[in-house]
Parts: sequence; structure tokens; C-alpha cells
Amino acid sequence: MYKIIKNLCICMLCLLLTVLIGCVTTDKADRAGKHNGKAPLWVNEPSSVYPDAAYLSGVGYGPSRADAEAAAVAVLTKAVSQKVEAQSSSVQEMDAASMQSVRRGFSSVIRTSSTVDEITGLAIKEIWADKDGYFYALALINREDVGAHYEQRIRAYEDGINGFILFAADNPASFEAVSALKKAASSAAENEKNLSLLSVIHPGKYKKLSLTYKNTQTVEALLYREIEKIGIIVEVENDRGKRLETAFLKALKEAGFKASTPFSASDTDTIFYVLKASIAFEPFKGKSAADNIYVRYSVNADLIDKRTGKIVLPWSIAGREAHVTQSEAENRALRTIENEIKQKFLAHF
Repeated sequence: MYKIIKNLCICMLCLLLTVLIGCVTTDKADRAGKHNGKAPLWVNEPSSVYPDAAYLSGVGYGPSRADAEAAAVAVLTKAVSQKVEAQSSSVQEMDAASMQSVRRGFSSVIRTSSTVDEITGLAIKEIWADKDGYFYALALINREDVGAHYEQRIRAYEDGINGFILFAADNPASFEAVSALKKAASSAAENEKNLSLLSVIHPGKYKKLSLTYKNTQTVEALLYREIEKIGIIVEVENDRGKRLETAFLKALKEAGFKASTPFSASDTDTIFYVLKASIAFEPFKGKSAADNIYVRYSVNADLIDKRTGKIVLPWSIAGREAHVTQSEAENRALRTIENEIKQKFLAHF
């Protein structure tokens, strides 16, 4: 009887150990993402499990789970990016008639990038490891859920852009309006990527969108036209031969502003800005009699809003030039100043 009980206990203990070992092994396998048998269907045919009509998918693999997940994300992101690039290149240009009044001398405010760095809502849905220890991961985008997110984001951008445009309309022919429209154009450029993503993720939602501001090119056109509305009077003190006045006028006109010199009382009502500048020379001799004559020069220019008296933008430069005569040293200084106005004044603007 004792032997029977002893053998029964041993059998029960062995059975219990077998169950425990099996549980631990199964738990480890589950946590590692391992499954016995052949690869799941999604490894080779993800669309058969997650239909293209409802999902975008990408499969990646690697020696570790982290590697596999990173590879899957990269595969899916690259696939979407390629489709976005194709979509971006097919965006319609504004028609020729609307472009005629847009200044061609400007560089575009934005350049929409077709590269997708991150897609909100992209997630790792499946993990599997084969018998050799290689891991496979499935990255997935739910078209409906992620499409709804990007649709909402696009609408939020639209609200902000429309706000900038309305502000510009309420403050015409002003640098405040230009600043607002620059922000609007920048936001419209960012929204182009959201739109391109939505066109790939959920074409149905994309086709139903109709934005109030239309597109980035339309906002840029508003910006350029606003710049062309701004009038600036140029006044320069101590300007020999009006050389600085000419240089300032040329730079401002090339930028699209209506620049002029004071010419009538009507300026007060139609032109709100004045650029007041002055130039000063200070000659000095070198240490020895054989040295050239030097001239220190300084230019100060303030762009002033006549309505408020506020300085909108200050600008100044200083330096020195030398020659055997003072007059030629001053001429050299003037040439330098003209070049500085051409190269740096508008950049400071």
C-alpha cells in the first residue's frame, strides 16, 4: 500500500512539473512573439488578412523584435512617402491668368517636401518569430481612424490660415498684413503634407475636402499682392548725388514695394511708411605722412509708420575706406554702401 501511494505521489509530481514547465515555455514564447508551425498568412500576404480597402500595411523582419518593428515602420513609411511624392507632383498650378499679377522676382515662400518622416496613427499590429529566431512585424494604418485624424488636422490648419487672411484684409497695405500672410503661406505649406497624406490614406475623405483658402499658391499670391500695395517714401540726408536714395529705391522696388521720393501732399493719405536714412563721413589720416587718407562712414536707416511714428525696422552699417584723396575715399565708401544696400538691406527686411 505504501509503495502504491509513493508511486502515485511521484506520478502526480511529475505531471505537475510537466504542466508548470509547459506554462513557462508557452508564456516565454507568447511574450517573445513566437509561434510554432508555418508563418502566419500576414507575413507573406498582409492584404489577405488586412484588406487594402481598410488598411495600409508593411512587413519587416530582423534578428530582434525591435529590429523587426523598426523595419516594418520603415517599409510602410517609405511606401506612403512614395505615394505622397507622386501626389505632390500632380498638384495643379494656378492658372496663367491669376499668376500674371504675381511678381516673378520672388522666391517661393515655401517648398513643400514630399518626404514623410512620421505618420500619426501608424502602429505595430502583429509579431511572429520563426524557428531560427528571426522576428517578423506588421505595421498597420487604419484608413478610417487615421484618415479622420488627418482630416481634423487639416481643418484646424484651415481655421488658422483663414484667421491670418482675415487679419490681413482688416489691415490692408501694412507690414502687419504682410507678416500675417507670410504665416498663412507657411501654414498652408505645412498643410500640403497633411493633404497629401490624407489623399493616400483615405482618398474618399480627401476628395470631399474643399478648403476656403484653396491652396498654398493662392495664399502666396495674396502675400505678393499685399506687398505690392505697400508704399514707402525714401528720404536720405547728406546724400551726395542721391546715390543712396537711388540704391534704396531700387532695392525696395525689386522687392515689390511701391517706393518713391516725396512728391505730393497726397502721399500722406496713400503711403503709410517712410524710410528715413542719413549718411555721415569722418576723414582721418594714417600714422605716417605717406599713408592714405581714410574715411569712416556710417549709415542709419529707420522704416517708420507715419500713422503711429513707430520705427518698424531699424538698419545701420558702418566701416571705412582709404585712398590718396578724401573725395575718392568717400566715393569708395559710397560704392561699398550701395553694395551693402543691395546685398544686406532686403535680407534684414
